Amino acid sequence: MRSSNHSSVSPIAGGAEPSTPGPEWPRLVDTEAPPACCLPLLEVEIAHKGFRDPKRGEHRVVLEQLSFSLQPGELVAILGPSGCGKTTLLQLIAGLDRGFQGDLRWNGQTEDGHPRLGYVFQNPRLLPWLSLRKNIELVLDGQSHKRRRVDDLLEAMGLIDFADMHANRLSVGMQRRGALARAFAIQPQLLLMDEPFVSLDAPTARQLRLLLLDICGRTRPSVLFVTHDLREATMLADRILFLSTSPARITSEVAVRIPRESRQREDLVERAYAAVASRFSGLYP
Repeated sequence: MRSSNHSSVSPIAGGAEPSTPGPEWPRLVDTEAPPACCLPLLEVEIAHKGFRDPKRGEHRVVLEQLSFSLQPGELVAILGPSGCGKTTLLQLIAGLDRGFQGDLRWNGQTEDGHPRLGYVFQNPRLLPWLSLRKNIELVLDGQSHKRRRVDDLLEAMGLIDFADMHANRLSVGMQRRGALARAFAIQPQLLLMDEPFVSLDAPTARQLRLLLLDICGRTRPSVLFVTHDLREATMLADRILFLSTSPARITSEVAVRIPRESRQREDLVERAYAAVASRFSGLYP
């Protein structure tokens, strides 16, 4: 494995288009690559990633000949069948698994040479014996004004009144919001999200999606988002990458052009979803 500028990960951390929605929105178009308006934040080329099956002793190929790039400020969703390697892909990008053949090229860096990277897991992974505030402050160790930053995030998440409550006393939805706050606390250049809204009731999941869009609109990180929910991907993503069954490759890629400020509009999302769904159903019969 060869990786240019290995990423720095906080393992516990966890633009809208200037156009007015009109009859042409949403547009669904084929795309082979994101717009070449600037240098990509990340270029991914995975030639081969496999595991040895402990039961059969056989080598199983999970990812093969998989490549894409991610632009600064872009939100990209990854969809594919269960077990195809979506989580594995995030772990490779995060640097949690370096056993692969390929290349990760980082073009956006901090002063120490590493990109700031946040990770939101399926499980919020808050430490139950600490307060919500302390859970978030953990990723800001040594930074000045961290209390103000934490308070600002908790206010944005609607959690300021629960800052001193132990994490295990919070509802699942509140814990998910806390995990989002923790991930954004480090001001990531790239945010990796592995089905963070799974198993939530519909109103809570929608609230968290809107919170994600709101904070992304303010801070403009790049986001790579794994989900099984095509409607969720349509609402959140600028582009959707469809993966095949193992070994996973990108079989199709579409851009969903709903302006960021209009993604709370269910009519626009529903129209875009209907267009993408016809493509999706053909990929996985």
